[in-house]
Amino acid sequence: MAAGIRSRVSLNPDAQQMASPENNTDLLRYIARSLGEEEEFHFLRFEKLQRTNIVAQQIQLFELRLKFENAQSASADDLMDLKNSLKDYGASY
Repeated sequence: MAAGIRSRVSLNPDAQQMASPENNTDLLRYIARSLGEEEEFHFLRFEKLQRTNIVAQQIQLFELRLKFENAQSASADDLMDLKNSLKDYGASY
């Protein structure tokens, strides 16, 4: 599937321009065209990246769990790190 994505992007002469975060006009034009043509849209194109992110977050949470299991106290920074890590993990689903 990734090769197909690359070939479609490489066929599009505006692909690099569309990838630029400063160029929202081309992005919105692409979205309107793809909706008008009922282009198939794949939500799982980033599945490997999503899984990599989730596993990295789980490892970080596991390390935090070990840290808190053996701790007698926790600093405000430690608690903020825990809060942010759990928020990020919850948002990734």
